[in-house]
Amino acid sequence: MDLSKKYLKVCKIDDANFGKFAILCGADYLGVHVLEEKDIGSKKDLIDYLVALNGGVVIVTKITNFDLLNKIINLHHPYGIQIHCRPDPDLIKKLKDANPTIKIFSVVTGDLEVNLIERVSDLSEYLIYDSSYVGGTGKKNPLALIDKLKKEIKDKIFIAGGVNSSFLKKHKNLDVAGFDIQSYFRENDELHYDRVEEISRLIKGPKKGLLSVSVTDCGDVENITKEYADNPHYNYHLDYSDGSLYGGFVTEKNEMVEKLSIMKNVPLDIHIFSRDEDQINNLINEFKTINSYSISSFFIQYFPQLNLNRFDQINNLTISVYYKDFEDYFNKWTNFTDYLSVILPSEDIEKAPIVFDYMGKNKPFFLNKEIWFDRKLNEDKILQLKKIVGIHFNVIVGKEITRSQKTIKEIHEQFSL
Repeated sequence: MDLSKKYLKVCKIDDANFGKFAILCGADYLGVHVLEEKDIGSKKDLIDYLVALNGGVVIVTKITNFDLLNKIINLHHPYGIQIHCRPDPDLIKKLKDANPTIKIFSVVTGDLEVNLIERVSDLSEYLIYDSSYVGGTGKKNPLALIDKLKKEIKDKIFIAGGVNSSFLKKHKNLDVAGFDIQSYFRENDELHYDRVEEISRLIKGPKKGLLSVSVTDCGDVENITKEYADNPHYNYHLDYSDGSLYGGFVTEKNEMVEKLSIMKNVPLDIHIFSRDEDQINNLINEFKTINSYSISSFFIQYFPQLNLNRFDQINNLTISVYYKDFEDYFNKWTNFTDYLSVILPSEDIEKAPIVFDYMGKNKPFFLNKEIWFDRKLNEDKILQLKKIVGIHFNVIVGKEITRSQKTIKEIHEQFSL
C-alpha cells in the first residue's frame, strides 16, 4: 500500500498559522478540540477561518450529551465530529439521524470487543485507532488488532498514538485509511512546522501551485510575518550567501540570525549558497539551533563539484539549480530528489531554453516532482512561465512583488488560474 494514498489528520489545531500551513501541506482533516461544554464557542473564529480555507475541520470532543453535540454542529458546521471516548452506537446513530451530512470519527482502542468495533464501523465514516482515550500521549499502539479486522473496517481506520516519520517508514504498507498525528507536531509545547512538512512529503508527496514569499531583502520581517494567516502564500523564504559561490551575492549573517529569532511562528525555508560542503552542514546545524521547528525545509544551491551524497540524510531538503548548471545536475543526480528549485535568468526567463527544453522532453518525469522557480519573478514572468512550462509548479517571489502595487492575494489568484 502506497503511503501517498493515505489520509492525513493533524490533531489539536489551536493556531491559525499552523492550521493554514497544514492545509497547504495537504492535510485532509484538522482536529480542533472542543473537549468540554465550557469550550463551546471559544474557538469559533479559528474554526470559521479554517473552514473558509476549505479545511476539513473535525471537532474533537469528550461531550456525550446529544443536545450539546447538536449545538456544536449547528454552531460550527464542521466536516466531522470525533467523540473521544468509548463509542456509544446508540448516540452515534441518533446524532447521524439528526445530522445526515456530518461525518462521524469514532475512537476505538485495542481492548474493545471486535463485535463492538464492527457495529461502530457500520455507523461511522472513520475510526480513530488510539492507544487510549486520553489523547496526545505519544504512546504507540499495538497493531495486532488491525489483522483481526475485516478489510472494509481497515479502510476506515486512522492510526493514532505515537505516529512519527520513523513509524510511517516502518509501516508504510499498513493497510489502513490514514494517520492521525498530534504529539509529534507539538513536542515541548512548540508547533513543529518542520515535521508537518516532513510528514507531508512522506504521505502527500510533491506540492504544486504554491507561492513562497522571500524576505531576504525585507527589513521589517516582524510586521510582514504577522500577515501570514491573512494571505494565501505557503511560507517565507530566506537566502544566506557567504559569497563563495557567487561573489556579488552576500548576505549578512547577523541579520539572518535576527530574522530567524523573530520568525518563530511562521513556516520558512532557508536557501544556502556556499561552495564549502562543511560550511553548508555547519550552517544547517547552526540555523536549526536558533529556530529548529519553524524551518520547514532547507534549499542547497547546486554547483558542479558538489557531492550531494553528503546531504542525503537532511530532512526536507530541496536542491536549487542555477539554469546554467541544469544539464550538469541532471547528468549526475537525476534521481537524487523529487524536490527541486530552478534559479532563472534575472531579466529574461527565455534565456534559459535548456531548462524548458529539458522539461518539455521529459514531461512525465517532472509531473511527479515539486518544482520551484526563483529569481526576480513578477506577475508577467509568472504568467509567461505558465505558458512555457506546461506543468504545475511553485514560485518564490520577493521584492518585485512585495514592493509593487499588487498584493500577494492578487498574484496568487493569477498564479492559480
